Amino acid sequence: MSGKMLLRGTLILAGAAFIARFLGVVQKIPLQRLLGDSGLATYQTSYNVYAMLLVVATAGFPSAIAKLVSENYALGRVKTAEAVHRTALQYSIIAGVAATALLYLLAPVLSVMNRDPDAALAIRAIAPAMLLFPWIAVERGYFHGRQRMEANGLSQVWEQILRVVGSIVLALAFIQAGYGIVWAAAGASFGGVLGAIAAALVMLYYGVKLRKEEHAGARAAAGAGAGGVAVQAVPVDSTAGEIDPDSKRSIFRAILKLSVPVTATALAVPAVYFIDSMVTKPLLADFVGSEMAQEMLGWLTGRAQSIAGIPVIFAIALSQSILPIISAAFAKGDKPEVDRQTSLVLRVSLVSGVPAIVVLAACAFPLNTFIFNDAEGTWVIIALVCSVLFQIIMMVTNSVLLGFGRADLPMKHITVGVAAKLALSFVLAPFFGIYGIVAATASCFAVTMALNLLSLRRMADYTVLGSRTAPFIATVVLQAAVGAAVSWALYTYLHPFGIPFWNAFLQTAIASAVTAAVYPVLLLRTRAFTPEDIASMPPKVRSVWNRAEPALRKLRVI
Repeated sequence: MSGKMLLRGTLILAGAAFIARFLGVVQKIPLQRLLGDSGLATYQTSYNVYAMLLVVATAGFPSAIAKLVSENYALGRVKTAEAVHRTALQYSIIAGVAATALLYLLAPVLSVMNRDPDAALAIRAIAPAMLLFPWIAVERGYFHGRQRMEANGLSQVWEQILRVVGSIVLALAFIQAGYGIVWAAAGASFGGVLGAIAAALVMLYYGVKLRKEEHAGARAAAGAGAGGVAVQAVPVDSTAGEIDPDSKRSIFRAILKLSVPVTATALAVPAVYFIDSMVTKPLLADFVGSEMAQEMLGWLTGRAQSIAGIPVIFAIALSQSILPIISAAFAKGDKPEVDRQTSLVLRVSLVSGVPAIVVLAACAFPLNTFIFNDAEGTWVIIALVCSVLFQIIMMVTNSVLLGFGRADLPMKHITVGVAAKLALSFVLAPFFGIYGIVAATASCFAVTMALNLLSLRRMADYTVLGSRTAPFIATVVLQAAVGAAVSWALYTYLHPFGIPFWNAFLQTAIASAVTAAVYPVLLLRTRAFTPEDIASMPPKVRSVWNRAEPALRKLRVI
């Protein structure tokens, strides 16, 4: 059952994350036209300042709370789990008030530091959102630990809907009222407050719903004469046994023990990309000239990093979904379940992540032209997208290790990886130019991934693909070949429109659809995936399969 829960939770969170990211991109189009580049920059400055402070205010609490709640519920320690929840809520109120006051009072200083004095009003406009988001983060961690993914997914979607609609409507209203771009940017920024209110209302709704279900369940259990839940032995590394439910200091210490390493780990990818933005131009300028080095930096940070973030969406959702399941199994000392879930999450990360990487890499030329109006830097995009495989497995194994109560290990491993990235950037750039920078980034993720897998091997007996490794590799190679051939043919010969943008859009749509569609067919044909595997899927996936199976058999796909 937990395997189905993992896939269901992953699909919910991945869908919500995709919608949220899509809406975030769509929002920029009307805002750019309303505010202009300068006003959009002011809005973005306020949002970036707010986002950084939000990371500090929440400090990895969602993941830490999810782990503590899930393992304590698994052990029948409901009192401890709820004490963790209450203590975190109390912290969130203090953090929210403090962060809001700090953001509001320091807005003029922060705007000057960002070299945009006009951003002070926009920063103050978004400050009230900080009152709610620490509380929302705690609630998301709690529902995550209770494996109620719908609450988290819907709160993200409604947050983005209200934020996007609110920002556009308020910016338009201020402009039409004659208040100017600065006030319009502040109105757009206030859309974040509306998004926070929407997310909070969703969490409140699910909180009331959960309590009603619990009361109904308690009455049913009392009527049936059900007894209490037996407390099981706690493994040495479990955090559950370290908490005194009557001591806020004990609870807060346990939360911080997990949240601080989680926060440090979460900053790994931003740290790598920050290194890129700092060292790329100085390292390349002596070899290709300052102007070309600046252009290559744009390829890497403006184009490649944006596209490379797409395959990671599913990995983030998978990492979030596996945490409460692994934590619960580990806390109960259920090693067979720990081994099975570790194997499952690694297998799913490969089977889902690799085809997305292949689609983006194979279709990179028309995709680059569609998004950025030309094909400059396409090979840089392809190189960085291919390195995302290491990042995906790194993120998933980070979450598994956190479930084992070893949040310290990913932090240590990422430190080694970032050090390798920095050193290799200086070593490889003189020989391979911008591709040396990308190779150094890939090495960072690969080193961290390898260290994570070695640590996991000492804690769990996992198997990734086993006898299906060769069929899976064949599937990926064939998918890449088909995708590259179709993409090249379309990019070279399909130009029905007089406008390059629409040509690139059509080429991208067809090439990506074909490359994606051929993957499940090849999986079935190579027997890397069999109809029997459908039994482990969520009901909706099985329903889709049941409708498609007759047609697939007629086409001799299976």
